Amino acid sequence: MTGEAELRSGWRGRGVAALLAVMVGAAVFCGCKSDVTVRKLDRDERNVSSEWGGAERDRLLSSTSNYLAGQLLTGKFNSAPDEVITAIDRTYRESPQKERRLLAVLTDLCFARGCELEDSPERAIGYFTASAYYSYQYMFGTFAFHDRPDQYNPTFFLMTRYYRLSLLRIFDFLNDRRLLDADSYRLPAAAGREFLALPPENQLSQPLADYSEIRPCDDFEVSNLLTTAHSFGVGLPLVARTELKTLVEGGELLFKTPVTPATMQLDFTGDAKFRLRFFPAMKVSRIAVDGGSEVPLEIDISTPIAVSVSGDSLWRNIHYMLNPDELRSYTGLYQIGDYDPDKIPVILVHGLMSGPQTWIQMGNYLLSDERIRSKYQFLFFYYSTGQPVLYSAMQLRRALYDFRRLKDPENRNPNFERTVVIGHSMGGLLSKTLIENGDYDTSVRLFGDRFQKLFDAGGKERRQLIDEIFLFRAVPFVSRVIFISTPHRGSEMATWSIARWGASLVKMPHRLIDMIQDSLDELLEGAEADGAVENGFHVATGIENLDPANPVLAMLNELKFNGVPYHSIIGNEEAAGIPDGGDGVVPYWSSHLNGAQSEMVVKSDHSAHQTAPAIEEVRRILLEHLDGKSLEKPAE
Repeated sequence: MTGEAELRSGWRGRGVAALLAVMVGAAVFCGCKSDVTVRKLDRDERNVSSEWGGAERDRLLSSTSNYLAGQLLTGKFNSAPDEVITAIDRTYRESPQKERRLLAVLTDLCFARGCELEDSPERAIGYFTASAYYSYQYMFGTFAFHDRPDQYNPTFFLMTRYYRLSLLRIFDFLNDRRLLDADSYRLPAAAGREFLALPPENQLSQPLADYSEIRPCDDFEVSNLLTTAHSFGVGLPLVARTELKTLVEGGELLFKTPVTPATMQLDFTGDAKFRLRFFPAMKVSRIAVDGGSEVPLEIDISTPIAVSVSGDSLWRNIHYMLNPDELRSYTGLYQIGDYDPDKIPVILVHGLMSGPQTWIQMGNYLLSDERIRSKYQFLFFYYSTGQPVLYSAMQLRRALYDFRRLKDPENRNPNFERTVVIGHSMGGLLSKTLIENGDYDTSVRLFGDRFQKLFDAGGKERRQLIDEIFLFRAVPFVSRVIFISTPHRGSEMATWSIARWGASLVKMPHRLIDMIQDSLDELLEGAEADGAVENGFHVATGIENLDPANPVLAMLNELKFNGVPYHSIIGNEEAAGIPDGGDGVVPYWSSHLNGAQSEMVVKSDHSAHQTAPAIEEVRRILLEHLDGKSLEKPAE
């Protein structure tokens, strides 16, 4: 993808004034923003920031210090730590009634010793392996302990933290040596122990080697998320990246999962073996460990979500708005995590000059709710907002049908029949076409003889394109739509000269131009605007399609909904709950729909979908949808 510096450089030839026009248009008209940032940490920085929950590098736990003092071992540990660890390990193993507290002491001592040697991974790994082993035995060991583990005891929680932090170091060690998916190798441990690796268990959608990168969530620092989708348990949360090129099918990138939230677990079996286990965090929340106990898996959804859209930016989205052809191979659906046939798809469609990153606050919050996460799977639709709205809507419908053909080819999965679509701003207009049926008479009435001539022009491929753009049918498996800040009747800002100037810079997709040629004439044209002339005719851009006088908007407003329930969330800059005013871009009269099952007006600018009240309203609607509830629909 083009870098931001290259984008700025490429625009210089188009004039500073044009660049400013687009920038102002992006800031004022679009109103889409995302201040979530992701920063990669080096290991030293990460290891310091990840030492939390009592596991600290520079001092032992008070219970450990008390034990050393009581056994007169404090000085000896400072001078001969290995002798002390070996002696305590022997005491633990030889005791008829094993004391669980000794495992806590050994965990703490080994972790502290490993941190001291962290600059020498070959020496440190033995202590981190031992720390993981002792903490695992504390939590799940099936030996004849004289006491049962009390999960309400703070020490139990600390053992889960030591275990996780030890896995972080073990992951680094194995990943650096490409051993994560190796069938057999040995890891040394303190007190003369050694552990043999068994073949790993991988429940992810593809082999570990097929991922372009797998990194701990600890490697990333995420800032400015309103909430955190994280649950405590056992294991090490990971970010598994997939190169898009590995998912190319038939020359098109139809369905993509660039980042998968995962968790690595390490189970010790017997007294000298271990097995790595990898789980998809969006599917698995509880696992069985050695001894038959079922425990919660530690899950981090927030970091993978943030990483998945970290390459997105306002500059890039503006660039793709102006150059739709450059986004063609990336246009399509992107999923958070792997596909799950047991979950209902939720499709998120962004607005003008925006991209998937605009949904990060909402997606993160919703996935922090265990009920939502267990029943729904979320997908972003990414497209160029410079294209005509009806052309982008066609791409969305194609992506949805491709999605179903790929994942449910026999159309037997009932969860597809409950698909929910959420559209913000222009994305709402695309979403609207999913629950409407295009009509020939309406097209003729709005566009006159031009449509008839185009329709009669012949040519199988051209006729198919006309059918898909204008005579579309409602998508049968979309069962609910949520409109957020959607300009159903347009926005006056689309008529401003600054918006028209930005529209004049948009290059229409070559496929669209080649297909319709000069017979399209001004069929997709909006207001009488300058520019955007290719091959002697004008095709209205997505910006121009937002003009209140645009025939495309008139068409979409004349078409009848197909009975699928829909909801409206509308922004008001002044106050919540007042059905009037506007969000600074779209007025209330443009966003309001009489037939909506529910309507909420939130205090917000045009980025209503990033506000807590709107996100909470989406959560309410999704839970209502999950329960099969339906409010009585008002008359149209």
